[in-house]
Amino acid sequence: MKFGNIMASKNNYTITLPEKTEARIAGGEIFVKGPKGELHIAVHPDVAVANENGAITIAKAHEETPNAMLGLIRAL
Repeated sequence: MKFGNIMASKNNYTITLPEKTEARIAGGEIFVKGPKGELHIAVHPDVAVANENGAITIAKAHEETPNAMLGLIRAL
């Protein structure tokens, strides 16, 4: 499933949400709702997630967080 445009830098990913899609972050989970349904996923405590201006940003919460953890959350 393609999930918007993804831009990556060394320590974070930005996922642009498609039109008619909304996301919210609460209690260590990401909730995404769109025309085809709703999804939610638990986020590991070592990953910082923010929802700003129609995009979800995924970053390391600590420098010790493995890069693979960011890629895993982005892929899910």
